[in-house]
Amino acid sequence: MKLGNFEVLEIDTGRFMLDGGAMFGVVPKALWERSDKADSKNRIELALRTLLIKSKDFNLLIDVGMGSKWNQRQREIFNLREKPMEALLKEQAGLACSDISHVLITHLHFDHCGGLTELNGDGNPTQTFKKAEVYVHEDNLKWAENPNLREKASYLNENWQAYKDSKQLQLVRSKPMEKKEILPGVWIMRSDGHTRGQQCVLLDGGKDGKLFFCGDLIPSSSHIKIPWTMGYDIDPLTIMNEKRIVLNEASRENWRLYFEHDARGAMASLVKESEDKFRLLNTPADF
Repeated sequence: MKLGNFEVLEIDTGRFMLDGGAMFGVVPKALWERSDKADSKNRIELALRTLLIKSKDFNLLIDVGMGSKWNQRQREIFNLREKPMEALLKEQAGLACSDISHVLITHLHFDHCGGLTELNGDGNPTQTFKKAEVYVHEDNLKWAENPNLREKASYLNENWQAYKDSKQLQLVRSKPMEKKEILPGVWIMRSDGHTRGQQCVLLDGGKDGKLFFCGDLIPSSSHIKIPWTMGYDIDPLTIMNEKRIVLNEASRENWRLYFEHDARGAMASLVKESEDKFRLLNTPADF
């Protein structure tokens, strides 16, 4: 779609599955299964969706999926279906990985940054995007390099170490919920409720409106309800307040929301019905 001076393309890198209870925390299965059906292992279908932003000055990719480094057992655990990034970009955008000038990673959990590296002939991780500057929040990198026991399995340095060694990492500094412009028209908003230093992205298209890349602040349209948080979130009360701030501003300014993990579709708009209650105006749909 066209958004101001940007051409915006949805890049669907594949599908995977996670435990439904973990995705909805304390919300009873009787409620969340109305919208997200579980399989025999209690897993629900999730998207691994990224966003490509093209302008005359840059080709920016926001998040990069899980990548192709997983062994067969791991693929079975997650029911992972994902292609190498080179093939995905060629099929869906007509670009090569070498055409990507910038990559912005919301946070370094493996389902958001795994595609940053691929295995070379010696079986070692090497950069997928050899010409790109990679934006990571400084506090999230610190958190990832010294992970707590709860998140340790989600932070794998094989996904970013090659970029740190090559000096391609660009570390972002910002305060909680502060908006900061990274590239012209591309703003990040720091969120700390899911993990420390997540950076959600607000794309400003001028009179064409704004698009908000929700990351794991609001991973799917099912999580539009403020109390519906994930078991993966490290601070549920913080993320509830962050959602409240974002959803109020989104409804007031008519932002479109982009859902990274919603298997039904990528984008929807919302309206505020009452205090702390929001409703989507449409079913999430791909571009």
